[in-house]
Amino acid sequence: MATRKYFLGIRHRPSGGLLPNVRGWGFTRTAPSRTDPPRLFVKIGAARQALNHWLAGELFEEPDSDFGDTTLRCHRRPDRRESDMEIVEIEIVVRTLAEAQLRDI
Repeated sequence: MATRKYFLGIRHRPSGGLLPNVRGWGFTRTAPSRTDPPRLFVKIGAARQALNHWLAGELFEEPDSDFGDTTLRCHRRPDRRESDMEIVEIEIVVRTLAEAQLRDI
């Protein structure tokens, strides 16, 4: 029996691409993609926070030579527009291979 799971993703309206699943701050340095697996969120707050970071620009962690800490630096990307982006619901249907083969995939 198939089950359905619901998540949130961040979509680029003009292209239909979704922000891809990249570890750490790397997602701020990627473009929306129609082929790479999307970054999924369970809560709207986390999706909004990620979108705001992406809109701000490309984030990099740089070591602080004096204290051994890391500093977060932002390289602005003025080409990124909030009006081009939206948070969308993504539905995932989980089924067994036998169930999938019945549908002639």
